[in-house]
Amino acid sequence: MLQDKPNAPCPCGSVYPYAQCCGQYHQGITAPTAEKLMRSRFSAYVLGLTDYILRSWHPSFRPSQSDMGGMQLKWIHLDILGHQSGQIDDDTGEVTFAAFYVAGGKCKKLQETSRFEQINGQWLYRDGDCTVAEIGRNEPCPCGSHKKFKRCCAVLD
Repeated sequence: MLQDKPNAPCPCGSVYPYAQCCGQYHQGITAPTAEKLMRSRFSAYVLGLTDYILRSWHPSFRPSQSDMGGMQLKWIHLDILGHQSGQIDDDTGEVTFAAFYVAGGKCKKLQETSRFEQINGQWLYRDGDCTVAEIGRNEPCPCGSHKKFKRCCAVLD
């Protein structure tokens, strides 16, 4: 498992290894910004860390574990497109991102503007507005391999 490989790349795509990036938040350190919480939640989806995802969800908006979507998908890439507020001294923040996943042999792009709230020094995901678009099989794979999707992550599904 990735938790046993401290120098492995972080699934969120940052330049830092997992242990120095999202791994520390998965182990219990509080994410200092909304963007870092967003990245750690993406990594948790990649790694199947359902408990972390639920813990980092605002209690007023948190679904039951049986209502959670996304855990069965193969998440392959995250692009942070921007953020508004969400810093250490802010109470709220927004992060806009594109997350790519594979399901049923098709690649999809989930683009979302997520809303976060900081309560007692802890950032929590509230909700977001999203769209989903399909990526063509002949388009470059979003994982960054420079191969066509049909010859890359499509074969992993």
